[in-house]
Amino acid sequence: MGIKLVEYDKLQERWEPIFYLKQPSEKIYVETRLLEEVCSILPDSRRVKFDQGEEYLQYVDGSCIDKRTGMITECKEVTEEVSKRLRYRMTAGDMLIPLVEVGVMVPTIVSSPQDRFILVSDIFAVVTPKVDPLYLYWALTTEYVRDQFEARSKGAMIRRISLSDLKEITIPWLTEEERKEKIQMIKLQLSHLENKDKETISEKIDKIVSSHYNIKVPNDAIGAVVKLPYSELIENPLWTYAALNPQISEFQEMIRGCGNVSSLEEVCFTIDTGVNPTKEKNGGIEIGIVKSKNIEVFTLKDEFDTILVEHPRDKETLNVDDVLFRHKGIIGPAAIVGRENEGLLFHDHLLRLKVDPEIIDPNYLVIMLNSFVIREQVKQYVTSSTISFISKQNFGKLLIPVPTIYEQKSLVDQTHRH
Repeated sequence: MGIKLVEYDKLQERWEPIFYLKQPSEKIYVETRLLEEVCSILPDSRRVKFDQGEEYLQYVDGSCIDKRTGMITECKEVTEEVSKRLRYRMTAGDMLIPLVEVGVMVPTIVSSPQDRFILVSDIFAVVTPKVDPLYLYWALTTEYVRDQFEARSKGAMIRRISLSDLKEITIPWLTEEERKEKIQMIKLQLSHLENKDKETISEKIDKIVSSHYNIKVPNDAIGAVVKLPYSELIENPLWTYAALNPQISEFQEMIRGCGNVSSLEEVCFTIDTGVNPTKEKNGGIEIGIVKSKNIEVFTLKDEFDTILVEHPRDKETLNVDDVLFRHKGIIGPAAIVGRENEGLLFHDHLLRLKVDPEIIDPNYLVIMLNSFVIREQVKQYVTSSTISFISKQNFGKLLIPVPTIYEQKSLVDQTHRH
């Protein structure tokens, strides 16, 4: 540890040695700004007032967040007794700044939900950014700012920074061009982490489904030699390896052994294709449209494009609990439509599935569509000219196990817990 000479007058204001050792003394950046200048720190709208009859379904505490990336890995269900530590609330567009484990945890950019609040533990400060949150994320993770957090934190076992000290933190304020570069850099970093996280989610879904139904994920047999009689070549219109591979038939037999099994066309009210924007006449109504780029595992990603239409048609308009599946380009994944997306149109690269919730839970259907149960069957029907696709008719032939609603909900709960 280095040695610093500190004037006695300053020690009267603050006695902690670490403050003088860690607090940056040299001006590293040409311009800086106070944190409270670039965001509102715990505004009244983010403080919980239980006496006003507000109800909350979920909450986030320290165990719900990946300390390395700042990503929210789960939201916990609120029980009858709400902890007194859940003093704040967050919604999409907010940021969470950790007040404990300074130097270990990184900030969190809240991307969902869109239409409701989630409770937050008081180990975080909920802030509403006045600048691009991606730039704020970069600034808060610089060594310059992290040193300030460490300098101002107190505590022997668990070091915590107070709200008053948080407001004294200064962040680098770069030129507009430099800020844009940092925003783009963080966007790419977080996108990479999100993609890795989605791969992990898919792997977890496969493990849960495989264990529940006692079905093994088939080995990829690409490159193996398959011997078939000429009659089968005549009967099968798709002369692709996957379509002719007998392992697919064996896999479907395994699915049929799961009990009550139905094809997608049997369990769905309708399977619809969406809007082709190039064939739409420009009308006077501007409306958002869900495209392939918006589909993620389970959820829809924001930044929807808009198109002009004469009259939105019901068969191309989304409702709550509709299920969307990408059937052109990269096949899959599937997502469920939330209340915040109701009324949007959907692109014809997507299929929309409507189900009777008393027969099949939409969330269960999304799990199956994102699992190897569908992914392996899709291979036999995928055709490709310029882009890969599976037709609506062939998609409807895919099989899924359909247990009781109680068993479906149990599998949904198990998946969401993971």
